[in-house]
Amino acid sequence: MDWQDSATGYPARCLPGVFAEQARRVPGAPAVVCGDERLTYGELDARANQLAHELAARGVGPEVPVGICLEGGPGMVTAVLGVLKAGGAYLPLDPFYPRERLSYMLDDAAVPVLLTESRLADRLPPTRAQVIFLDERREAIARRPRTAPEPALVPDNLAVLVYTSGSTGVPKAAMVTHRGLVRLVMAPGRHTFGGAGTIAQHHSISFDASQNELWNALLTGACLAVQPGDFRSVDQLDDFLRAHRVEAMSFSAGFFHAIADTDPGILSGLRKVVVGGEALSPAHCARVRGALPGLEIVNAYGPTECSVTASCFPVDEVAAGDGAVPIGRPVAHSRIYLLDGDLNPVPTGVAGEAYIAGDGVTRGYWDRPAMTAERFVADPYGPPGSRMYRTGDLMRWRPDGTLEFVGRTDDQVKVRGFRIELGEIEKVVTAHPAVAQAAVVVREDQPGHKRLVAYVVAKAGAGAEPRELGAFTAGKIPEYMVPAAFVVLDRLPLTSHGKVDRRALPEPGQDLAGRPYLAPRTPAEETMAAIWSEVLGVARVGVRDNFFELGGDSILSIQVVFKSRKAGLSVYSSDLFRHQTIEELAAAAGRNAPVAATQAVVSGEVPLTPIQREFLGTHTVAPHHTVQSVLAELTADVDEEALRTALAAVLRQHDALRMRFVRDEGGDWSQHNAAEEPAQVLHRHDLSGVAEPDRRRVMDELAVAADSTMDLAAGPLVRALLFDFGPGARPWLYVTVHHLVVDAVSWRVLNDDLDTAYRQAVSGEPVDLGPKTSSFQEWSRRLTRHVADGGFGEEVAHWSAVPESTPLPVDRDGDNVVSSRRIVRVSLGERETSALLHVAPGVFRARVNDVLLGGLAWALCRWTGEDRLVIELEGHGREEIFDDVDLSRTVGWFTSSYPVLLEVPASGGEDWTPVVRSVRRSLRALPGNGLGYGALRHLGRFPLTGRGTPQVLFNYHSQIDEITRTDGRSLYHAFHDTIGQEQHPDERVIHPLEVVGAAQGGRLSFDWHYSEGLHDRATVERVAGDFLGALRSLARSCDPAIEG
Repeated sequence: MDWQDSATGYPARCLPGVFAEQARRVPGAPAVVCGDERLTYGELDARANQLAHELAARGVGPEVPVGICLEGGPGMVTAVLGVLKAGGAYLPLDPFYPRERLSYMLDDAAVPVLLTESRLADRLPPTRAQVIFLDERREAIARRPRTAPEPALVPDNLAVLVYTSGSTGVPKAAMVTHRGLVRLVMAPGRHTFGGAGTIAQHHSISFDASQNELWNALLTGACLAVQPGDFRSVDQLDDFLRAHRVEAMSFSAGFFHAIADTDPGILSGLRKVVVGGEALSPAHCARVRGALPGLEIVNAYGPTECSVTASCFPVDEVAAGDGAVPIGRPVAHSRIYLLDGDLNPVPTGVAGEAYIAGDGVTRGYWDRPAMTAERFVADPYGPPGSRMYRTGDLMRWRPDGTLEFVGRTDDQVKVRGFRIELGEIEKVVTAHPAVAQAAVVVREDQPGHKRLVAYVVAKAGAGAEPRELGAFTAGKIPEYMVPAAFVVLDRLPLTSHGKVDRRALPEPGQDLAGRPYLAPRTPAEETMAAIWSEVLGVARVGVRDNFFELGGDSILSIQVVFKSRKAGLSVYSSDLFRHQTIEELAAAAGRNAPVAATQAVVSGEVPLTPIQREFLGTHTVAPHHTVQSVLAELTADVDEEALRTALAAVLRQHDALRMRFVRDEGGDWSQHNAAEEPAQVLHRHDLSGVAEPDRRRVMDELAVAADSTMDLAAGPLVRALLFDFGPGARPWLYVTVHHLVVDAVSWRVLNDDLDTAYRQAVSGEPVDLGPKTSSFQEWSRRLTRHVADGGFGEEVAHWSAVPESTPLPVDRDGDNVVSSRRIVRVSLGERETSALLHVAPGVFRARVNDVLLGGLAWALCRWTGEDRLVIELEGHGREEIFDDVDLSRTVGWFTSSYPVLLEVPASGGEDWTPVVRSVRRSLRALPGNGLGYGALRHLGRFPLTGRGTPQVLFNYHSQIDEITRTDGRSLYHAFHDTIGQEQHPDERVIHPLEVVGAAQGGRLSFDWHYSEGLHDRATVERVAGDFLGALRSLARSCDPAIEG
């Protein structure tokens, strides 16, 4: 058997020298980017040189380890190069590791110097090392020479210490040399990223796979795109790859499988992926290759002790039904022997233990001579004096000369790409005072989904609580080693030889499957959990539950934001997209500074926003007559004067409600904010003499009169009608507001504030609605100025590429005006609704809107006979594009509308995954949640003004129970379907079809608004029925118990 592939040579150099060559060759090329931070090769080289001089002055030189505890980014890469240029070796320390783990690594490696930043100080344990806070020393370091120091380095000097899990219960550090890492990149092979322009650093610096990413970029002149922090969200990956135009990256097999299951199209911009860490599934490879035939996939194998990669296999042709993907042949300058217990080679097809030799073999374990001697042994088949590493992996040679992984000789496992010694976890778990025995195993109860499960036996008289065990363990070992479930047993099952019978350990119960429930631990987490539970309608929320997988969406995120702020927590909507668990969000809230908004009365000119310009340009018959309204049944003993006081307070608090609109002689509109509202907005109507069957009709007539007689120039644009039915009867309140100054999110704020103000007024307290958020005037001015300064200009190409909408089929060519509009309503049951809102997001790795739009796109395409269509979506429009603007409780019309192209791929049966993935991909490609489209079209001078309007409008209002929820102390007793007339009967309607949905009372409903001048009711009922059927099918795919 040919054990070695060494057809090509590589330079016997050290890492700083090879990098310096690239810095001289391409000094202006981007070397590292992370978000908005970036450094060129010339800048990175100069900064690393300056840091190297600083470290050399502190005694750092060859064989001296230096700790680096930094988050990913240019600063981290500079630190790595600075240490190496000083001659030292770096010890990567993940700042998200438990302090106990960091303390052990610092003490074990005896590092004399630690590089970090002051903001990470509270995460660090006490240490004897000199701690250099790079942010505090920045100016001093910048005065150091920009030329490189010249330490006496040789290729076999230590470059990096990488800690791995230890079989004795404590981690150990592999000593990786310059030679091993230069060989990894510079000896050509299919495992490298040669030719890629941008390479992603997806892994933590503490994970050995990060070496492959880091040096494949910096030693070849490519750009290293660093994803900050620890992330596993496919959404985040999609955004990251698109933003940086990544061409190559590496994955653990588990993450690669998740992408294959979720959306292989995320990888469409890549040329190459290298996968490793654990067994690679042929079915998942086939799935990705089927979607992306041009993508090169390489299965790589290699332990940390052999400098990351020892063999690789190009996945060119693998059938879905094959066994595990082979791990291939040895890479250049590596040798792999399969030997029996006497170190004799085994025949082809027979399993043997893998021993790895060659230039990638590290020097052994730091300060572990006995363990080094045990695992790094003399190589009887190599040059005199050479060594080989005993991997503990069982493999066999296949007839085609490739290697196949068979198993392990010990209890070491791989989970999510991390090498884990189960004994180390068991040692930590048994350290808990309530635990007598523990056994940890890897279970794969669902194919492709490995997880660690701990089985414990409690000490006599002690109670071992799984949640407490999880928290205890998480405080001592990295997150990837913490068992996903803890099962308490009376005793551990034993074999006939008295050993733990791991195959007899039971499957965890459903309540323990996946990530265990973790209760709130701090006041902030308790507050946030209560808010999430209220807003999402979920009984119990753990601090590690995902907001979007519980059914959250962008509109509900605003609810969470303003309820959090009301509770004293500084949270922004964008935080929920970056920190999707309570644990992360509560921590972020503690770091955020509140936005300072003016508390003075707002008055004066206000630029028209895009949606207001759209409205005033299309509503030409009766622009004064377009309203939004609510109808509420109040408590029986309502105090009319307290209600007037409350309404006046709401009008003072929310300045946009006092807006005025004037059209000049040329037909141009303008708006200004009145300083006060002199007119009385509450009007009482005594209906005690009206017979009960006639009351609804009379209320409707009075509401229509209020809706249709608003004066845009003189105001007020808010009217409230109090219907009094006599003693003992509950009065009703109708509040109508012109749409130019209110939207769906505003109503949540208005109802809440009116109720709060009323409670305060009726109890005799001063009315205090809390501090104002940023005004509508400020938002409008900032948005207008932003567009004038070139804002959103980079989005023109995206919006211009969206095709024009094609006409819908029609039954007749009539008028589409308000008086011709009719509604078809379709509704789902409670269980179907729950499946779509709370289960589907986790099943499809998508958001609620993705799932709903998947069903809508399918139904509409079935009607039109096409496989794609352009529809218009509406968003809340309150995007956080300005750090110092807070709109979470601002009233006004902020809605954004924008076109989106939806494609419906062919799929068999009830497999909705391809459809939802396609929609999800389209929505994730939208820049800035669509805000820029209207801004460019109505505020800028760009080629978007001539575009037509899509035929179909979709608007999902989320879960509106929050708007209509009442309690015993509320002003409101109950909310009812509203009355009145929202628009003038002769007003032209833009969209032939509008689909408007919401969840209320546990049921999803969708109103299909159509014109009988264009469509028969039967036509719309059929298409709406197809949509309903699609949603039911989607729900069944998430909850098989739902009957078809």
